[in-house]
Order: sequence, then structure tokens, then C-alpha cells
Amino acid sequence: MKKSRFTETQIVTVLQKAEQGHKIGDLCRENGVTLAFIQPGKPTQNAFIERFNRTFRTEVLNAYVFRTIREVREHADAFLLDYNHHRPHEGLGNRTPNDLNHPTIPQFTTD
Repeated sequence: MKKSRFTETQIVTVLQKAEQGHKIGDLCRENGVTLAFIQPGKPTQNAFIERFNRTFRTEVLNAYVFRTIREVREHADAFLLDYNHHRPHEGLGNRTPNDLNHPTIPQFTTD
């Protein structure tokens, strides 16, 4: 992954203000952050999120008929729990994202 030329503080500032409802384009300009978009028709430039979007659409959005927003949230939460904590990812060496953040301590036994 390419190293960002922006400091963590700059990026966090922009994201925090965006969560508060500020326009992201204005925030980026004010903080010297350049927005970079993928080229139209080039999903391979952002393959990780495209893969997630396809999986989420297939396994949640297209798999159920939802009657309420609450049902969507419940299914999405269950999917994300499974996706991040139980499902191995080939791109992560057949580990889960949770394993990368919280590696298990090997259990040693004495004979």
C-alpha cells in the first residue's frame, strides 16, 4: 500500500469534521488533503472494497426481502460479525480480520 503524504492528524481532522456534517471537499481543501477517486470503469483500482461490496450484496441485500430498516440492520450486523470474526480471507493468508488485530497466543504443551 502506498504511504500517504498526509499526516495522521490531517486525515483524522477531516474525518472527524465530516462525521459532524461538514462537506468533505471543503474540509480536504482547508486541511491540504487531495481527494483521489478511482477512474470510472476501473474497479480493480479499489479491488478490496469492490470484493466486499459484491459479497455483501450477494449474501445480504439480494438474499432477503426486508420489511423494515431494523431487519436490514440486524442482517447486516450478523453478516459483519461473521465476515470479520469467523470467515477466513484469502488475501489475509486465510485469517480473519479480527485475527490480525487480536492474534491468538499459541498454546504450548509439555510432554
